[in-house]
Amino acid sequence: MAAVPNGSLYKYFSKSGFLRFLRGFTVRFTPPCAFNDPFEAVPTITELLSGESFIWDQLQAALAISFGGKVGMFCLSEDPLNLLMWGHYCNAHQGVVVEFDVTNPFFSARSTASGLHQYLRKVEYREHRATLPLEHFQKNKMGLLNDHGSGWLDLVRSEHPLMFTKSPDWSYEREWRLVRQLVDSRDSFRKKPKAARMFTGHHVDDDYARDPAPASVELAQVPEDCVKALYLGAKSTTYTGNMPTFEEEVWSLLSKRRIANKILINKVRFDRERFGLLAFDLQDSEQVRANVSELEFASRSNNFEGIPFRNGPPRPPQPTRR
Repeated sequence: MAAVPNGSLYKYFSKSGFLRFLRGFTVRFTPPCAFNDPFEAVPTITELLSGESFIWDQLQAALAISFGGKVGMFCLSEDPLNLLMWGHYCNAHQGVVVEFDVTNPFFSARSTASGLHQYLRKVEYREHRATLPLEHFQKNKMGLLNDHGSGWLDLVRSEHPLMFTKSPDWSYEREWRLVRQLVDSRDSFRKKPKAARMFTGHHVDDDYARDPAPASVELAQVPEDCVKALYLGAKSTTYTGNMPTFEEEVWSLLSKRRIANKILINKVRFDRERFGLLAFDLQDSEQVRANVSELEFASRSNNFEGIPFRNGPPRPPQPTRR
């Protein structure tokens, strides 16, 4: 497996999604059929004869149903300041990016607390899809009306490229995935609800695709010491007096957990000269002064020194990025 840069990966959250995370420290493991890429976990099936498109559609539907509720993915990125991802996944820069320490056993362990298989892997961006032979479906008795075979489990345990191969069009995301087996294949009564209807080849119905039901995803508890830093979006704040209300809510939730001083709080800003984003520690008043307007700087009492986001001893001065 490729090395994770600095041991950190980043999750992009909408504002409401981030507040849900902060209240319970839980993350969602979502089945691939609910993702926004229509080619997600859709292989090229080898050994099919030309003209067998109907069979191809049947097998794709069987594979998608088989994954649903049994395989979940938690997706992260190497980059906390990607302009497109802030626009796509963070309510147009109103959300938050969370920095996770992926050396923590929550991410690095090869099995979950209940003994089910999981792995963290970097997504590979290729022109061609991963392949899966027709024999795999035949051996595991996977058909349109029979999704109870163990073919999905073989793919998870072998860490098949199907789980982490995407088109180069998505390469800007620099994605990593924590892929997790969600149920014991022998427990036929513990399957989570699935979509009732499948579109050609792969996708679930419209309502499910827009917002998977809570019962259709796995919520997993994240250890508090996994979280290293937060990046508050450039449009995340609404000022009332000397402190933005969103920052107040974030601080309140962190304080209740008694971890406010253990997590670095960064603020993201739009670069004044380039098409890019900057991030600075809210404790560093000089860096704040260099990157915000004088009016905004003056709106904070005591030149930001009074802001309650304190993270231990002062950090050394950081050069201003241009």
